[in-house]
Amino acid sequence: MHLIAQVIDPYLDKFKGQEGYFTADRMRHNYFEKHPQNTELEEVRLKVSAIEDDEVHRNGAVESVARHIFSLKDLDQRLQAGDHGLISEINNVTRNRELLDLYAFATRYCNGHNEHTFPIYDRSIDLLLKHYVADTGPVNFQPDFRNYQQFAETLSYFVSDTGIHDLNFQEIDKFLWIYGDKILQALENS
Repeated sequence: MHLIAQVIDPYLDKFKGQEGYFTADRMRHNYFEKHPQNTELEEVRLKVSAIEDDEVHRNGAVESVARHIFSLKDLDQRLQAGDHGLISEINNVTRNRELLDLYAFATRYCNGHNEHTFPIYDRSIDLLLKHYVADTGPVNFQPDFRNYQQFAETLSYFVSDTGIHDLNFQEIDKFLWIYGDKILQALENS
């Protein structure tokens, strides 16, 4: 068993009792499930609004992002097919001549439509996966988790090696949001 799996294990037990953290996630999931299509701009706008993302909300970009997503060709078919190329396409939004960094948002939006195919990226998982790769991967390998395919593949290995395969991508995201810093600190102290 890898050191990282040993460090994560006690936090998994705590996590299973953290129901209060999932209220908004369940509501968002239910909305996406009841409105799986992206054929109406208003539906896309509501989905964009429902995803908690600082880059979208801080920049007042809900409308720009919703219009951009709505304009993507064959969006619904590509979401269902698990087309990872959508991440970079959704991430490509300019507002006031400034390119917004919507990478994490794009992973959440796609995950909301296909939770088994689109893992969720954020800072916590990036740091933990980099530690994991440094501990288990090839020497001098510098992962680029802004490359979604590389991120998804590395996360798959991580899930397998750490035994957290009982969690879906939404739960993994939440688990690492709650305990990621504590896990990293424990790993650094080991």
